[in-house]
Amino acid sequence: MRKTRQTVFCLGIVLLFWFMVCGSASGMDKASPPAAYTPHDLLVRFLDGTGDAQKTVVRESLGATLVCIVKSIQVEHWRLPPEITPEEAMEQLETDPAIQYAEPNYLYRSFAIPNDPLFGRLWYLNNTGQDVDEFTGAPGADIAAP
Repeated sequence: MRKTRQTVFCLGIVLLFWFMVCGSASGMDKASPPAAYTPHDLLVRFLDGTGDAQKTVVRESLGATLVCIVKSIQVEHWRLPPEITPEEAMEQLETDPAIQYAEPNYLYRSFAIPNDPLFGRLWYLNNTGQDVDEFTGAPGADIAAP
């Protein structure tokens, strides 16, 4: 069960990045107010070739813990201790030569449900108990995308 939650959580992170990229490309973010972010999370991308030991040293220097790694975009999701804000952590990391970038874990929301006729088959986005390929879903077993 824990592995499933971690997988769904990491999928959520990937979807957030996808919405960030698509939203920026379409100009949607121009009319939106500044996005909020989770208060003790940080997304960090190291330069290619940075070893695991060096990544651990950098993470531990902030007292952060690794939540998950989004391998498709090579980003680590960190949980910061309560006494460090994402801004403070980013300020400390900007002088580290191994860091490509670090940013808060922004929260984005969609303003409409897609009009894709196959949206109902994407049970992991909005599971209402619908039948998909002869399987019945479990209502609420999703990331509540809408």
